[in-house]
Amino acid sequence: MSKVPSARSLQVVHHRSTMGTNHDYNFEDFDDERYDDSPTPPTRTSMRNASGGYYDSRSTRVRLKTARRREQCRINQARYRLRQDEKVQCLYEAVTKLREELPLLELQRDRILFGTKQSIFNVVVEYFHLFHHGIRTNKVRDPQTQQQLVFLRITMAANVSLGERHGVNTVVEQWHRYSSHFEDLHFQLEHMEERTKKLATVSASMSVTIGKQTLKCVFPHLVKTELGETLLGRRLMLPCSLCFEWDDASSHIVRLEMTVDFLTPINRVLNSLSDTAFVLGQALITLDGSIGKFDM
Repeated sequence: MSKVPSARSLQVVHHRSTMGTNHDYNFEDFDDERYDDSPTPPTRTSMRNASGGYYDSRSTRVRLKTARRREQCRINQARYRLRQDEKVQCLYEAVTKLREELPLLELQRDRILFGTKQSIFNVVVEYFHLFHHGIRTNKVRDPQTQQQLVFLRITMAANVSLGERHGVNTVVEQWHRYSSHFEDLHFQLEHMEERTKKLATVSASMSVTIGKQTLKCVFPHLVKTELGETLLGRRLMLPCSLCFEWDDASSHIVRLEMTVDFLTPINRVLNSLSDTAFVLGQALITLDGSIGKFDM
């Protein structure tokens, strides 16, 4: 039987017939076995992995894209949380500021409502009410402390006289010192006499306990001494005399004088005038009742 030519051989013969007879073709170069008439399977782009096999690059791209998307989501969430934290911080600061301004607004409201009744008597009574326990030195932003500071700035002249020193800050500083240098302070109004519309005298008492901070800041010469140990922890009731001078034109206190009697209660504890004289002789206490060190 004669051999049936393959499809590939027929294609070559057809090509030779269409090209003319000017070219010679060697049909022996076309080997039927090197050509496959079966359908070619679809190709797929592949990549070699670390183990020598192959994996689909499309799946790899999907995984990489998913990883990048997750990372971007994580970054976006972190940025969102940061913005939220900043908003919370801003709100906290705004609320704190409003709380600090509240005492001032309340006092301004009272002055508007009761401005016609404002007098030296009202100011003195409110002064003792607000400073009954001194100032909370470790809570500057405390609403009560803010109310005290605002009260002083509203009712006292900017250059108010306190003994030999001047200014509202001087009054504030002394209250800070009394409140921090002594323990468990109680300031009590006992008697008030309105001598004139511009002048009022007050008798009061200040109860305090002598602590280690008292010896360090007011009686430093008594630290680690027998007298210091005797006074440590003792409760003293200090008689006080105050004088308030009022200015009708500005409705402000322009002068505040205060004397504090340390001699009587300390002598009552020590029962010795010589020891009392030694204690007070080097104490950091001025004639006008101011305590602590002062810049010369």
